[in-house]
Amino acid sequence: MDIRLEEEDKALIERAAQIRGVKAASFTRSIVIREAEEVIRNAHIVKFDEKAARDCLAALSKPFAPNEALRKALDHGSESGL
Repeated sequence: MDIRLEEEDKALIERAAQIRGVKAASFTRSIVIREAEEVIRNAHIVKFDEKAARDCLAALSKPFAPNEALRKALDHGSESGL
């Protein structure tokens, strides 16, 4: 992966890497990977406001009752040996 940096940005990265005692490439790699992991982790988080959270919890607390479409699918699966 190639990246073009302004001289000021490159100097900033090199200074930070020097403070950490690592090479600039290693420093950059670790920071980029950490940020990528955080982006991916946060992409899978669902955030609710208070009302939506209460509504979701209320729906989850109700007993499960399959609808007609699900019953048909389950019956078809049983008949097919699934």
